[in-house]
Amino acid sequence: MQAIETTGIINNNNILKIQHKINKQFLNKSVRILILLEPESTDEIDEKLWLKSISQNNAFNFLNDSEENIYSLTDGTPF
Repeated sequence: MQAIETTGIINNNNILKIQHKINKQFLNKSVRILILLEPESTDEIDEKLWLKSISQNNAFNFLNDSEENIYSLTDGTPF
């Protein structure tokens, strides 16, 4: 199976138009199409969602234990 990666646009008539010339050897042949849509959210929103999700995840509850506080703000050297 040969793969072609290209871009395209879905027009107002809900028709997908790709921006790639296809070799004549592939005319009138069946194809399989995978459509990947750009996410609507920005990276900032995705990061906020990730931080919210991880802050509510019980797997990280051990970080609230006082035994986990082995470093202070004065440890290490700034870079």
